[in-house]
Amino acid sequence: MIAIAFALLFAGFVAVACSMERHHRQVFARQTRQTASRLYRGAGLALIAAALAATVAVEGGSVGAVLWLGMMTAAAFAAALLLTYAPRTVPWAGAAAPLLGAVAAAMGSG
Repeated sequence: MIAIAFALLFAGFVAVACSMERHHRQVFARQTRQTASRLYRGAGLALIAAALAATVAVEGGSVGAVLWLGMMTAAAFAAALLLTYAPRTVPWAGAAAPLLGAVAAAMGSG
């Protein structure tokens, strides 16, 4: 479940980054529309909230919140590195992250 929470956080930060005009242009090589920007932002915040719910469900309130904050830091750093060094791969990585997190959790490593 922790792997799923990290994957949700990563995908959430990727979505929030794609809602920003500069990063959207960097990733998709075109300007963003207002509705697309709102959709990315809403989806990103929903994914981040889902990760909080997952960590609190597994670890309890206090430990889950602290774990969520730590994982937020790592996921945001990973998304920032990907935006810096491989911006064209961001949509694929953001979409694949939750699937890979679910596979890792199913295999018992999360």
